[in-house]
Amino acid sequence: MQSFDDLLQIFHESQQPVERWRIGAEAEKFGVDARTGEPIGYDGERGVLRVLDALAAEYDYVAGRESADGPIISLTRGVASVTLEPGAQLELSGSPLDDIHAVCAEVRGHLAELSRISADMNLVWLGLGFHPFARQADLPWVPKQRYAIMREYLPTRGRRGVDMMRRTATVQANFDYSDEQDAMRKLGVSLRIGPIVNALFANSPFFEGKLAGKVSERGAVWLEMDPERSGMILDL
Repeated sequence: MQSFDDLLQIFHESQQPVERWRIGAEAEKFGVDARTGEPIGYDGERGVLRVLDALAAEYDYVAGRESADGPIISLTRGVASVTLEPGAQLELSGSPLDDIHAVCAEVRGHLAELSRISADMNLVWLGLGFHPFARQADLPWVPKQRYAIMREYLPTRGRRGVDMMRRTATVQANFDYSDEQDAMRKLGVSLRIGPIVNALFANSPFFEGKLAGKVSERGAVWLEMDPERSGMILDL
């Protein structure tokens, strides 16, 4: 990458006419022991790696690796994928779909597959904004190359960078756009309604097994992140 044009190319290539606009969701969750609530590890008999192996075997996913002999770090099926966040949070990166009802059906189908796989391991999945029980020392590091870089860099730019990586989860919404003006308009609206959405869906009142004194510990984490990569863009 040698110029701003190189940087912007992917955004220009992703422009879509209105009739081809779609939406997609990325849904993250924490795997925990169904009896104790302890977080699952990356490998081992009941680790998230075994969950990926079982999903690939049972539901026709294609396993992805960063190197030929490396561990599985993702699954793909069609244009959807299942990936791992730094603390072994499991994420569905959904397909581009026509409306929210189709998105809901896709997420429910994914959760049904995951539940059938996880029942044999006595695991359950928590769709919460912040892990309610885990300490940093309880969580694994997923061996992705970029996570190793983030692990070193983010703490230099905000006190809770590692919390964001390993102890938060979310549902992210993705929208098509027709051009730069349309994309910036949608980004501006999203930023302005962000605090309202955070309040509506706040579901992370716990920190390491105790009440945190707030309804969104995840929201608190993002207030102490790199200000150059989070927060409001005032001139949009």
